[in-house]
Amino acid sequence: MGTSCGKRRFQYPRKLIKHWQKNRQYEICQTESGIYLIEGDIIPMQLLILSGLSEHENLWLSGLGRRIGETQMAERLLNEYEKHKNEMLYRSVMDIIVKANAEKFQEVKEEMCEALMELMKDEIKDKLDEAEIKGEIKGLKALVDVLKSLSLNFDSAYQAIIQTETYAKVSKEQVMEHWRQ
Repeated sequence: MGTSCGKRRFQYPRKLIKHWQKNRQYEICQTESGIYLIEGDIIPMQLLILSGLSEHENLWLSGLGRRIGETQMAERLLNEYEKHKNEMLYRSVMDIIVKANAEKFQEVKEEMCEALMELMKDEIKDKLDEAEIKGEIKGLKALVDVLKSLSLNFDSAYQAIIQTETYAKVSKEQVMEHWRQ
């Protein structure tokens, strides 16, 4: 839809637009359903009326602005997200949308659990790997602390540590890092 300007009556938000036109002498043009261009200040602005946006053309903005009323919209958002899941902006927006619509995404999750798991498998694997590494580091630190409390010297403690299956490949430098603390 092209820009429609000039003298016209706006449906929503009438009072705000009237105030801007009368008191600020802003020129306000509706560029498409739910989107208004506002000129007359130092920089041009846009006013987004989220309830007036076309879901099809503005899926992400629509998801941000209102509670998702239908499972199909949540599914469309998830399908779109899959295409852009490595982009930080999409991840941030999706995080906000999911938090604002937790119940609806829970319903979708129950229906699409396998698809969601497939979609999120890389992120889940990364988080599990990260948690495993953190756990191993904490475990190594605890083991070093116990061996130090037994008054073992460093070399004896290191030999005891590498005898364990979990820490068989740990380097002396890694152990020394915790030994010095």
